[in-house]
Amino acid sequence: MAIESFIMESVPYLIKGICIFLVLINCIGFIIMWVDKRRAIHYQWRIREATLLIIALLGGAIGVFLGMICFHHKTQKAKFCIGIPFILLMQFLFVYYCGSLFN
Repeated sequence: MAIESFIMESVPYLIKGICIFLVLINCIGFIIMWVDKRRAIHYQWRIREATLLIIALLGGAIGVFLGMICFHHKTQKAKFCIGIPFILLMQFLFVYYCGSLFN
């Protein structure tokens, strides 16, 4: 009984931590798309595509997607035009599934 009550009391803190993480990783995704676009315009050293995709996979797909739209960056690359929305869809389905577990 003590373990179950501890777990139930810890859930709000866990959800808060996850939300903070998601906000931060999406801000990072958006900013890194802006930085990469700016570097592309000025013919400077670029951020690897794998890094951008990893940030999206870690939960930053919304930020990367918004960066693609706002900065018109990586919109000609199939792995971004198809991959980022797919990652975003999978993340939404995962959140929906996890939410249904608590109901």
